[in-house]
Amino acid sequence: MKILAKIKPLINQKACLKLPAKMLFLISIIGGLVFLLIEAKIIYRKTEQSLEKSQLKIANQAVIFFEKVFLTPHSDQNITIWQNTNDVRSLAHFNNSIFVATAGGLLELSETGALLRHFTVLDGLPESDLTSLSVFQSKLFIGTKSKDLLSFDGENFVSLRLQNHETKAISALFSDEQTLFIGTFAGGLLEFDGEKFVETKAGEQRIEHVTFLENNSSRLLVGTFDDGLWIRQSGIWKHFTAADGLLSNRIVGTKIIGENIFVGTDLGVSQGFLSEIFQENQKIFRQSAVLPTLSSLIADSNQIFLVKDDGEIFTFPNETKFLNALKFTKIEWKKSKNIQNARLQKIDRELWLESNQGIWKNSENDSNNLSLTAFGIFFDEPNLTENTISALMIDENERLWCGTFRNGIDVFSANGKKLKHLESESVREINFFAQDFDKKTVFAATSGGIVKYNSNFSDSISNDEFPRRSITQISLGKIEKTNISAIATAKGLLLKDDNSSRIFSTVNGLPGNSTFTTLFARNAIFVGTIGGLAQIENGKIVRVFKTSNSELKNNWITALTFSNERIFIGTYGGGIYELLPSGEIHSFSSETGNLFVNQNAIFSDEERLYVGTLEGVWILNFASQKWSQIKEILPSQTVLSMTGTRESIFFGTTNGIAQINKNFWSKN
Repeated sequence: MKILAKIKPLINQKACLKLPAKMLFLISIIGGLVFLLIEAKIIYRKTEQSLEKSQLKIANQAVIFFEKVFLTPHSDQNITIWQNTNDVRSLAHFNNSIFVATAGGLLELSETGALLRHFTVLDGLPESDLTSLSVFQSKLFIGTKSKDLLSFDGENFVSLRLQNHETKAISALFSDEQTLFIGTFAGGLLEFDGEKFVETKAGEQRIEHVTFLENNSSRLLVGTFDDGLWIRQSGIWKHFTAADGLLSNRIVGTKIIGENIFVGTDLGVSQGFLSEIFQENQKIFRQSAVLPTLSSLIADSNQIFLVKDDGEIFTFPNETKFLNALKFTKIEWKKSKNIQNARLQKIDRELWLESNQGIWKNSENDSNNLSLTAFGIFFDEPNLTENTISALMIDENERLWCGTFRNGIDVFSANGKKLKHLESESVREINFFAQDFDKKTVFAATSGGIVKYNSNFSDSISNDEFPRRSITQISLGKIEKTNISAIATAKGLLLKDDNSSRIFSTVNGLPGNSTFTTLFARNAIFVGTIGGLAQIENGKIVRVFKTSNSELKNNWITALTFSNERIFIGTYGGGIYELLPSGEIHSFSSETGNLFVNQNAIFSDEERLYVGTLEGVWILNFASQKWSQIKEILPSQTVLSMTGTRESIFFGTTNGIAQINKNFWSKN
């Protein structure tokens, strides 16, 4: 019809031209062919452009296959999870409650802050270390540290497991009506529409280490940990780094207000103008204000709020045209001591501050008068100071000593009440506990030396000359009625009795200077090093066990224990072994595989041997001589420490403690 409409004017002109009929007919045919060719060319070009756009979209958005796995709770009255839930990563309103993602699981709080429920691995979570929250299509989506993305409908957890696409961590979430945007640490920028996942790239470049996401007025803002800011507008990506005027490439927040764009980095805030964003060869961000350790930038009402890592808050009007840190207004508020990772988050027009010490809510309706008050009850006893439990011990009074990786020591009573928190400059990174029953003294091996505690928790620091101040383990024992202390360090072994001391290293026969574990057994001292196992008798190294002269498959000896007259050896990557009385070494790799046994993560209650690894706990039942494994019921599969009482075994992990009553094994 379009062709006829274009030919018709020519036909109408024939009367005026009074050309012969044959000539007019020929002209009509030629004209029709010309217009057909033109129309075909137009259609072809449109099709070609459409294909180019489709191909570009396919190139920039690769579909990722996934499966939904419905997660099963592990309800068992014989298991109790101990965790710190104060370290808050994200908040969301969902089902008339406030949900809180923490380093110790998911919390549900009432509108007044009452703790309604603490969700752990026993409730179906695949891990407790949660990173982010967002509500999308009437479900709560949860980012995890290592177990991909979860959805929660208020009752059940579902894991959305990506196939052949490793993310390492879900680092940021943002949702609008159509799309859930997912920032990952190593899997790029993902989009989910409820049915499919796609990875969105900037051209051919993957966007990794995402720290911040916002989709605003057809502009997608993506901040990264070390690669600056990405902005997508009308399908076009632009990339901004320190070379464009940003103070740093680590983005903590971005906001567009009118024609202004404010970008927060860990070194301060920079300002640019939208009119210049997509122009070439310009320094976009001309104005900056230095504010070190900035951790958050957010806008509310007519203000920009800046939060530092330690909880300090500053503000300035969003109409500011010339940034000047000296003109920022500092907001005074009663913040907790030792606050870290402080960030402001806006949820349903309310401002919240989250940190490693919990959350605070703005009690003022007007954000110009920001007033933060503590919100929520985050724990029931027992509450750990930190979730990475690197050492455990039960003392003679049945008190549980918990050594953490960076925050000192917690001591709990037998019923789980926290009695004391011990922390100082010299008491932070705890590697091991030992007890002198005669002197009623507890020794803590730390990265800064040895600290001794009496029954009233008064401490004193050992003045011994160690090969190195970083102490990995202490063993107290007797050989021929002589009391001996064996102290393993990162630079050799110290043996000390009441009258003398001696240092062992590779110079006098140790297979390695990095020593990790020691054991008194069979009138000898066994020393686990990075280069093999040494046996010391009468002050001399009498034998060394290595891959070159024994059945050991790995020389890195991380753990030793003596139980039921048997010596067990843990290695980092070579599995578990037994040193037989004959001097031969027997491997259990055919039953357990080549496990990575963590440092001193071995314990026995004479009924079973418990071995902590990167893949849960392996258990040898001495009665049946069979091995078994547990991992799903643990707050983390990385088990760093163990101890026990007559009733329970305690497993220290990178995400808290699992207390398991021994009835668990009789039932399972």
